[in-house]
Amino acid sequence: MKIKPILFFQLLLLFPVCFASAQTGTANITNIQKKGDIVEITVTSTTHLHAGANPYVLYIDDQAFMKSQEPKNGEGRALVFYVPATQYSELSDGSETTLVYGYHQENTISGNTEGKKFTGKSWQLGKLNKAMFDK
Repeated sequence: MKIKPILFFQLLLLFPVCFASAQTGTANITNIQKKGDIVEITVTSTTHLHAGANPYVLYIDDQAFMKSQEPKNGEGRALVFYVPATQYSELSDGSETTLVYGYHQENTISGNTEGKKFTGKSWQLGKLNKAMFDK
């Protein structure tokens, strides 16, 4: 009978480790295309993106974009962010890009995002490559 409480306690200790490892992986910008006055930026992950109450936020340089949705064929591993074309045109090619789960006020402080530490679960997406636009 004493084995069951010990096993239960061990499982409780392992749960955070299992959950944290399920949230690891890489993510990249895989497509950028213009549709009318909106630029759609697709971010694809190697692991499932958690769909919860918090939004994902795409940071490009010091700009934050939160309007997104999962594409019908995304299988939980992709998000399409909607960026106004006027804002996209003002972004510099080669800007740092980061995906963050959850909106955190401290992440919105303007400044150089090169090597910036973001609050919340985040993925470094690399540099914005405007050459992939409409490909």
